Amino acid sequence: MRAFFSTSQSELLLNAFGENLVIVQDGKSITIKAIFEQDEIFFEDVQVTTTYFTAKSGLELNSTFSIDNTEYKINRIEDDLSGLSNYHYIKNIDLGDI
Repeated sequence: MRAFFSTSQSELLLNAFGENLVIVQDGKSITIKAIFEQDEIFFEDVQVTTTYFTAKSGLELNSTFSIDNTEYKINRIEDDLSGLSNYHYIKNIDLGDI
């Protein structure tokens, strides 16, 4: 369905429901509008929750951001060529701390 959005409709969606998020990409900080979402996946007796946000396309894998003093890293991107992408993320773990 998003493939039918115009650029102005995408902007309207992000401005209405998005929140500011500071992303660090290639050593530079940029502020974007993001809509945070989650999916729950059930398989037999196992339940897994995946977290992601929707924002304009163009962010790169391994870009980082912080929420409540916890750093996260983008580890998967779903781009349907509509101008908006889903960015899946995980907690960024410094292996030097282990």
